[in-house]
Formats: sequence, structure tokens, C-alpha cells
Amino acid sequence: MRGSVVSNRVSKNDVPVPKRSTYESVISGENKKGSLRRNAGIKAQEDGVKVVDECGFPIPGGEEGACEYLKYREKRDQKDSKLGALFSKATISKEVAFGALRTGTHVTSITKKKFRTMVQSGAVPRELRGALWAAVSGAVKKQDNYNANCPSGHYYSDLIKKNATGKLLPFYEEILRDIPRTFPEHAAFRKEENRIKLERVLHAYARRNKIVGYCQSMNFVTGWLLLQMDEESAFYVLTSIVEDYCAGCYSTNMLSVQVYQKILEDMMAVEAPEILKFFEDQNVALQIISTKWFLCIYVNILPSDTVLQIWDHFFLEGPVFLVKIAVALILIYSSQILQANDPLNICTLLNSLCARTYDAKNLIKRAQKLGEDFTQEKIEALKITHRNEILKEVEDIRQRRDLRNLSQLTDFTQAQLKKMLTQFMGIARENKSDGLDAQQFGQVICRIYPHMEGNDPTIITLFKAFAKQGGDRIDFKDLMVGLSIIKKGTVEEKLELCFRSCDLDNVGMISKAELSYLLRGLYKNVYQTTNIAIGGSRRQRKSLEQFVDLCFKNLDQDHSGYLTFESFKKAAMLEPEILQCFLLEFPRRPRGGSMAQKPNSFQAFKEKPGQKEDNISIDSDSQSYSSDFTSEMPPTWQPDKEALSCPLCFTRFFPVVFRRHHCRYCGRVVCGTCSSQNVPLPKLGFEKPVRVCDSCWEEEILPHSRPSDILPAISSSKLE
Repeated sequence: MRGSVVSNRVSKNDVPVPKRSTYESVISGENKKGSLRRNAGIKAQEDGVKVVDECGFPIPGGEEGACEYLKYREKRDQKDSKLGALFSKATISKEVAFGALRTGTHVTSITKKKFRTMVQSGAVPRELRGALWAAVSGAVKKQDNYNANCPSGHYYSDLIKKNATGKLLPFYEEILRDIPRTFPEHAAFRKEENRIKLERVLHAYARRNKIVGYCQSMNFVTGWLLLQMDEESAFYVLTSIVEDYCAGCYSTNMLSVQVYQKILEDMMAVEAPEILKFFEDQNVALQIISTKWFLCIYVNILPSDTVLQIWDHFFLEGPVFLVKIAVALILIYSSQILQANDPLNICTLLNSLCARTYDAKNLIKRAQKLGEDFTQEKIEALKITHRNEILKEVEDIRQRRDLRNLSQLTDFTQAQLKKMLTQFMGIARENKSDGLDAQQFGQVICRIYPHMEGNDPTIITLFKAFAKQGGDRIDFKDLMVGLSIIKKGTVEEKLELCFRSCDLDNVGMISKAELSYLLRGLYKNVYQTTNIAIGGSRRQRKSLEQFVDLCFKNLDQDHSGYLTFESFKKAAMLEPEILQCFLLEFPRRPRGGSMAQKPNSFQAFKEKPGQKEDNISIDSDSQSYSSDFTSEMPPTWQPDKEALSCPLCFTRFFPVVFRRHHCRYCGRVVCGTCSSQNVPLPKLGFEKPVRVCDSCWEEEILPHSRPSDILPAISSSKLE
């Protein structure tokens, strides 16, 4: 298909440059083949069509419809003959009488005021109509400007050349599918050469405006233009319609069409409230009926002679006139519409009635009367109001879709996400941005975790991990995904988050300095102390530097000075106390103080008893994160599969003869030798003695307990 079309296009080395404007040839009558309409007309009867109108379209309704059309045409011709008598003198031409004077090569002297006089008197010369539309719509000026700014001086010809030799556009196949569907019963479009013209114009515009590209119904508008004017003129008039008159109608969301449909409902509510209610009762949406009307500008909807006159007014008044025509059509046929009793019958009846609306004068007169209640100022105000309403609806739909997808991606409910999005947008608006920079991110984290400071190393590293590909801003999705990992992510996800934040130079490996930097910040925030001592009992503890050296000694097998992610995971598993840092989990009792003094901020994401599901906030004024954790909960047990060694005596494995035990105080897995104490922990819900590790016994339980609380437990433990 492409080969046959290209062969009919202008070749790369032979681009025709029109020496005279097509507008001049239309007026002078020298270009008899410029308009497809001239070659159609009644001559289409030779192609097997019994009756066609002057534009070459078949008359619907069979014999009855043909008689109705011929009767209308006879009356119209009588009126035209009277008008033609005004120009019977050879010294006065129609274009001179109405000011359609040629200056240079264009019809430039026609203004909208002069054109309005012609339209109101019903004396628009048929042979001049295409040229007049081009002049009034601004297409002539566009052609001059684009040719002047084009290196070759012929903008449209260059577009054709690019389409013939350049890369195919995304809309290419869609345009090809719609070419055979464009006026298939019209004699002119059964010819290959005319279908190629239509394809060239549509492809040229798609290349010119890649944002709009191609939208269905543009084929009918372009085909209609080709019936009135030559190919190049049709391209520039199409440009004026899509980009000026109907801007936003042929976009992806058809925003302007939705705006005009809202105005149509407003007019119907005033002019025909009973029909509007009838449509609502019958579940007939005006949007379904009017979308094709507005996008096709009534082409293929109304008889061609009626469409010609509507287009005359359209170029004078703009797309609002199309809305008035829609109301007028419904008012004219209101009695027939009210007799229908089925949505499908209503639409079919309306299409049939529209196709036989030959009395354009009465239709336009009814439409113009609507301007008495809907002035231009009122319509402009309605356009602004409805545009804002539609944009808000579109944003709400997009937001609900995004929140639904995000709720599936994270551990938050849609209600929680919606509340946090409102606060996120408030922060972003305050800073006139669409995301959070490092400083704003620090403010949010400090609101959630009050014990942190804005310049905390943990916040800086978390920002880097949350941001995509080293970006300098975090959007709402990035923030929620990261917080969801912190809240309830898997061990793998949390370790990966920490690894990304640790990999400061984005090379997929971390150095000793990077690991030490991250660990120091995490340890301080998790354990609320800068006195870092890792692992074992009091006598076996190591400093942070010693722990990092040990990790690199055992896991950096190639001695490169870097750890991969797999090696990083093994390093985290070596010491449960460090693993707890990387998993961003706060112990229930920090070293050196009670939980009431130092609340577990990350637990704020967990629902309190009696707390509603959506009671979550990132606002500093919210009470959701100021929970009192004086009533302690048992710690989360370390999974057995993650316990590769005892954290106190460093027994590498747990064979069958050496049982593993969970410390009921810290949740770590230790060997039996390092968990010889059994004491009650009433604050954690254990009234009877339970097993605890030697580290918790020596450093947490014994220093903060009274002898009377633990001596009975020790005695019973020894007796057992």
C-alpha cells in the first residue's frame, strides 16, 4: 500500500512549486481541476447513483427523499436566479461587488465584516467559497508566513517530501485505515488520485503537528475541504480549524469538545428542559450524540448545502455556533423525538431527520435566536467554568487511578494515601514545586520521626535511596514506596534500600567509608546513642570500625575494597544488632532509657488498638505520630532462616545438638549457652519466667530491675 501511495507522491528530486497561488486560479477560473466538487455534481449519476446533490453526495430516503431534495433545490435556484440578476452586467463581477478583490496572488481584501455581509444576504459565490474560507480563517496568512520561514519557500511541499522519504509517523497506519472509510459513496473519493490527495494532507498535518497528529473525524473534515478547494489550500484551512477555531477538540482527551458539550447542556436546560429530562429518563447522553456533530462540524450529518452555510457562519462565529446548531436541531425535531421510546430509536431517528434538514435558513435562524439568552460574555464565562470543572474531574480520575495502583504497590490503603497526598501537595505548593528536594524531604521525615534532625546522615542517605536514578527531587510515588518498604517491606527490600543509600557514587558496590557512614547514622537513630558497641556480651563488643573491618576481611574475597549487594547482605546477617539497623526497626527499649522517653517513631505506621485505618499523617500537627508507647509490645522475632550465627558467642551454625532460642526481650536468635536466664517480663506480657539472652540480662534487665522482681525467677530457674 505504501509503495503505491509513494509512487503517486512527489519524488525527492522533483517537488513541484506552484508558480501562482491556488486562490488566484479559483477566482480566475483557470484551474478547473482544483476542486473535486466541480467534477462530481449531478454527473455522479453516471456512476450508478440515481440522485446526488451538487457536492456529489447521494440523497438519502430513496424516491421520497429525492423528491424532497429536488423540491428544495427548485426553490433555492429561483432565489439564486434573482440574486444573479444583480450581477448581470458584464462590467461588474461578484467578487468586485462584495469586495473579494485580488491583491497580488491572494484574496486578501475580504474581511470578516465583508464576508458577514455576504453570508447574511445569502450571496456567497459558490465558486469563491473555498477561497473565501481560506482568507477569512487566516489560512492565507499562515501559508505566506510558513513559506517565508521555510528554507525552500514551499512549506507544504517540504512536508510531502519528508513523508515520502522520511521515517513513518505513528499515525501512518491509522490514517491509511480511515482513507477508504471517507465518503465511500462519493464519486470523487472512489478515484485513487483523490484518495492519495486526502492521505497526503492528513500525513502532512500529522508531521507538522505531532502533538495532535491524527484524530478520527479529521478525515471527514479534510475530505470536505478537498471538495471545496485544492490540496494545499485544504491543508492550511485544516491547520486553522484544528489549531485556532477548534483548539483542544482534536486532542487526546478532547477537552474543548467536553466544554462545548457542557454548554450544550446549559442551553438545553434553558431552551428545552423537557427534552433534556426526556433524554435523561431514556438514558440518552448528549455527549454520544454531539461528539460526532462537533468533531465533523456536521459534515456527513446534515445535507451538504446546509453544511456549506453552517461553515460560513462557523468561520465567522467560531465553534460556539456549532453548539447553537445542535440546540436548534433538537428544538426543530422535538415533537418527533418525544414520541420515540427507546435510546437506540432516538439516535436513529435523529440521524435520519438531520440527513434531510434541507432548510438551512430556518435552522440557522433558530440557532441565532439562542444568542439572546447566551451572550458572548456569558458563553466565555461558561467555557472557563466548565473547563476548570472538567480538568478537576480528569485530575480526580487520574488521582484515583494512581492511588489504586499505588495501594497495590505499597502497604498503604487508598484512604491513607489520599490523606498523605493532600499534605504532600500542600508542602509542594508552598515551595512552588511538584516534588520534594532534600531539605523538604528532611522536613517530612522529621515530622514523622521527631527525634531526627534535618541534617541527620540517615535522612541524607534515605533521600538518595528514595530518589530515582540519582534525581534531585522525590515525587509522591517515590516517597510512598520508600516509606512502605520502611514500614513493612521484606528483608530483601529493606537491605536493598539501605544498599542504594549506601552506594553514594552509584557504582553498584560500597566501600568501607560508605558502609561506616551509613551505619553510624542508623545506629544513632535506632539505638539513640553514639556509643557504638556491637555484638556479644559486654566483654566481646566491637567498635563500628572493627565490625566494618571484619566484614570486609571475611566477605571482600577479591580484596577490591568494595562489597557487592550479595556480600552486603551477608555482612548484615553476621550481627543481628546491625541487621536491626538495616531493617530500620527500633527496639522496644533503647539502651539507657525507657520507651516512654524515646518513642519508637517508625512504629507510628502500625495501627494502634481502636485506631481507624486511615488515621495516618505526615503533618506535624497530627496526633497520629505522637503515640505513647509506655505500654510495650513483645519484640518481633528474628526469622530462623536469617540467623546464621549466634550474635554473642559467634557460633557459626546451629547444628541439631545446639538448639537455637529466641530471646523474649530483643527477639534475636541465640544459642542455648548464651541464653541461660529465665525471668518474667510483665511489661511485655510475660508474667511467667521466659528465656532471655545474656546480653539483655546483663545490660537491660538486671540494671533496671528490683531484686524482689528477679530473685524468685532466678531461684525457680535454678530449681528447674
